[in-house]
Amino acid sequence: MERLTSFDYLHDPLPHWLAELLRLRLPRRARSSAFALAIASAVLISCVGLQHERRARAERAWEAAQSGLAAASTRLAAERVSVANVKHLIAVDTEIRGFHASGYRRAQALAAFAARLPARSWLTALSPEQGRTIVGGRAESIAAIGELLRGLSSARFGDVVVQRVSRAERSAAGPLFEFTLAVERL
Repeated sequence: MERLTSFDYLHDPLPHWLAELLRLRLPRRARSSAFALAIASAVLISCVGLQHERRARAERAWEAAQSGLAAASTRLAAERVSVANVKHLIAVDTEIRGFHASGYRRAQALAAFAARLPARSWLTALSPEQGRTIVGGRAESIAAIGELLRGLSSARFGDVVVQRVSRAERSAAGPLFEFTLAVERL
């Protein structure tokens, strides 16, 4: 059989430091001062602990705000990219819709422009540029280019600006001239 051992916890001797402390007696006149000092020390320790807790809480709030700011900055950059993409897509959509809507009008304008071409001249290039249409072509003589300009000035094409006229090459019929015009409404 096992033997049980029992302990009497209530009557164990006090630790040495506690026994020495309890043996210490203050004079009656110093007891109120010692009590006030103990209370002031307790209040001071409580205030220091409270300040330490408040500072730790403020630092945690600061770190949370900083991480939130970093996340918000990342989201803002992503939103700016998204906004730029949407603006680009809207511009492309507007341009496509404009081409689609102007198809018939554009074809009529090109047909009217081609009708003004003299017999001895032809077009080689059409390209839009800054609200105008740049028209490139060739003619067999300067007189044919002049006839083209007279025909265009009497039509509804707005301002027609001659950008360049130069001698291109010689053909069997004679010299060829290249011209470039900027047409306002084509």
